[in-house]
Amino acid sequence: ETQAKRRSQQRGRRQHRDPANTVGEKQMPESRRRSELVVQYGEMEMRRQEVIHELCDSERSFVSALGSVLEVYVHPLLDENRRWMAGVPSLAANLLDWLDDIFQLHAQICSTLDHVQSPQVPIVHSIAAPLRHFVARLEVYQPYICRLDEAVELIEDAMSDPKSEFGEFLRLQSPGTPPSESELS
Repeated sequence: ETQAKRRSQQRGRRQHRDPANTVGEKQMPESRRRSELVVQYGEMEMRRQEVIHELCDSERSFVSALGSVLEVYVHPLLDENRRWMAGVPSLAANLLDWLDDIFQLHAQICSTLDHVQSPQVPIVHSIAAPLRHFVARLEVYQPYICRLDEAVELIEDAMSDPKSEFGEFLRLQSPGTPPSESELS
């Protein structure tokens, strides 16, 4: 239900994102509207607006993709108290916790971008100030990046180990993964 609500809200916001195609509720041909905005604001400002809108779109796409990864690989491994199920190696659990932290940060960034962008259509005048406080919070990436190679190796080992419950879960969640020896026999 929450995903459907989020998608519905995002679709509503998409109608108001393109500075070259929106004037309040009226839709104009893109080239005509862009020409009017270029005359009013200049080519450099229009390029700036395109970059801002691309940033917002990219952030939404990243949050959506990461949310899907969490739904498929993380949430099924958590019990109702958000504790890891037995069989999940601690390094993998840490990596997935850090990934969830990264998702939460980017969901907040995305929300801030939407909040800043919506009332400023068709031209976003201020975007840096609301994002500035997120810079220090990007340190959430540090443990994830520092342990990523080790965690990838652990995950690869688990996936190739026919006796690993964690590896079995990953194989089941990963279409196209070659079957383990135990699955073949």
